[in-house]
Amino acid sequence: MQAILCKAWNAKELAIDHLFGEWKASYAKLAPYLNAIQVANPGTKVEWWSDSTTDPNVRLFRGVAWAFAPAIEGFKSCRPVISIDSTTLCGKYGGRMLIAVAYDAEGQILPLAFAVIKDEEDDSRRWFMRWLREVVGPRPLCVISDLQDSILSLFNQSDSGWYTGTGQAFHRYCSRYLCESIHAAFKNDDLVKLVQWVSRQNQSSKFRLGMMRIFHTNQAAYNWLVKVGARPNEESAYHSWSLCEDGGYRHGIMAANGNDCVFNLFPRIQELPITALVELTFTESAETFVNKREAASKIVVEKQLWSNKVTATLEARRAKMSQHQIISIQSQSFFYDEVEIETRTKVKHTVKLGHDQRSCSCQKSQLTGIPCSHLLAVCACRSFNANCLVDAAYDARKLLATWTPQFRSPGSPEEWPDYVGIAYSPHCKVLKRGRRRKDVWSASVPGKLKRPGATSVYRCGLCKQIGHSIRTCSRKKGISSSSSES
Repeated sequence: MQAILCKAWNAKELAIDHLFGEWKASYAKLAPYLNAIQVANPGTKVEWWSDSTTDPNVRLFRGVAWAFAPAIEGFKSCRPVISIDSTTLCGKYGGRMLIAVAYDAEGQILPLAFAVIKDEEDDSRRWFMRWLREVVGPRPLCVISDLQDSILSLFNQSDSGWYTGTGQAFHRYCSRYLCESIHAAFKNDDLVKLVQWVSRQNQSSKFRLGMMRIFHTNQAAYNWLVKVGARPNEESAYHSWSLCEDGGYRHGIMAANGNDCVFNLFPRIQELPITALVELTFTESAETFVNKREAASKIVVEKQLWSNKVTATLEARRAKMSQHQIISIQSQSFFYDEVEIETRTKVKHTVKLGHDQRSCSCQKSQLTGIPCSHLLAVCACRSFNANCLVDAAYDARKLLATWTPQFRSPGSPEEWPDYVGIAYSPHCKVLKRGRRRKDVWSASVPGKLKRPGATSVYRCGLCKQIGHSIRTCSRKKGISSSSSES
């Protein structure tokens, strides 16, 4: 069986060499290809990270980051949110691929920037994030990522470009990675579902109720959720993972979809040589822009004000507002009115509507930028144009502006401009004998512990108790002794 697997692997390697070229030769073509893309698409950003060698014209590859000019231009019309994710490369030289994606008015993914790094070290992620700030500019941004300390530390450094103290950057946790960390630490599926539900609540009352249920279910998980992401002088940091306490910086986006972007937009990219990998990001990004541009053009031609998703949401909430009843209207000042409204289920909400106040106690409007049904009901009662309450990021014209920039192909290798510059060579690692190691990133809680406060955790598969394995389980010994007596 092992011989058959080795033959299959070798056949796959030969096929890749035939289609995309040899692995090491691919590094030699990488710099000329990226240079050709920069010439064909002015404004494309490329950054190299390498080590010196004895030859001044050759450097050892450590990382490369690139962002295509149309994506950089399209990002200016997207919501001010970036998600960072990564995936393992399973080629000859390994490494990891980092991806930064943005979101348009329709909630669709825009692949913004990419990077291939030799090792997933803390310095590698910091290098990519510092370069990414230079690419996107000084615009206020919310970054959604996993629980890696290498990224978190940047938001506490005043010279990183992502310092939260300046009000130009905000960091939030991805809800998917948060749930993976809870599952890895506590092995409780019901607890994971509860945490996921709590993280997505927009009402403070439901959030507090969910936290109380978590406390009664697992007090250790509750204590961890209170402290995760908190600074030394903070008692809690709910804003880092909860939509309710977010403040509207997420724009309703809870999960980093980098892995989905890799597997959906760039199929099997982890198995390609590096130049073929970059080429796939270019061709698939260009095709994505063409398809999304056609769809956005139809929306503008039909004279819709907002994207399809926002339009459908507003229609559903307008249909729901007829079930609400206005109880009282109080004029707090010359600038706004405070309206108490009751839903069909006898739940009361307070709506503030005026020149300087446009909010609801349910917080949907403040957190997502789309007015809730309670606010729409008050607007209908006061003859106020509700379209003024929708965030400008959802405008149909901005949706079209996101996908309007066009990619220009660099052509075949014969058409590439002459490249006179540094050549890059990979770090040739020694491949060990035996089964090839599968490197899969595993989510963990901060501190790289499987469980808060413990270096290793064993859970018996027989009695489900923590602290021992099935081999040393007393219940197993009792079962074996009773079976021998019988």
